[in-house]
Amino acid sequence: METKIEVKNLNYSVEELEILHDVSLAVQDKKMVGIIGPNGSGKTTLLKHIYRTLPANKKTVYINNKALEDYSYTESAQALTVVKQENASDFEFTVEGMVLLGRSPYRRSYESFTQEDYKVAHAALESIGMLSFANRSFNALSGGEKQRVLIARSLAQQADIYILDEPTNHLDIHYQWNLMELIRSLDATVLGVFHEMNLAAYYCDELLVLDKGRIITCGTPITVLTEKLLSEVFGVRSEIIRLSNGRPHIIIHGQSQR
Repeated sequence: METKIEVKNLNYSVEELEILHDVSLAVQDKKMVGIIGPNGSGKTTLLKHIYRTLPANKKTVYINNKALEDYSYTESAQALTVVKQENASDFEFTVEGMVLLGRSPYRRSYESFTQEDYKVAHAALESIGMLSFANRSFNALSGGEKQRVLIARSLAQQADIYILDEPTNHLDIHYQWNLMELIRSLDATVLGVFHEMNLAAYYCDELLVLDKGRIITCGTPITVLTEKLLSEVFGVRSEIIRLSNGRPHIIIHGQSQR
């Protein structure tokens, strides 16, 4: 099976503080892989090296078996798309205008969007139930609504690799599960950081556990999520039950002594 994302021995420090230590991972084509870990474990920092907010050392990050530094920024934007936590825009965009930004990697600077771009943007908005919001101000939306628009923008980008940084944080329960169903239905490769472990356990093919900048274990959700791991890494007493579909579900009973 083709490897779509590969990280080899990634290290990252800020002054003398080590953030990531010798992190390696591989995400196979069409797989959905979740990264979980305590706050401050380096999860978002890891993703930032993949989507080029932080510079990785050469021959460290590969997309489609090609070193990331060998891509232009336009080429990497056509290969992968990023859904981050909801954020405000410094500019006054309509919802339609925000989603059309997903078409930018296919247009030269100052080149007008085409009818096809508008068609793709409207289809993306319709898929997340927000086509009727097209002419509204993005900054006037609620946090959850903004997050759904940002998801539509990534859909409009039409990349086949999705990088997700806690994309469900500002969504209510219905839209958390709605979003994960939508992402799971895409013919795409997904690497995401998830705060809600039961969502990750239900939808991901594999989980990576990052703690203190190191990947300490990886595998299927049913093998990774154990009461021992949740106690040692997350500091909680838990019970793991198996759902009818074979997926694990975590019930938290309180804090543990780490």
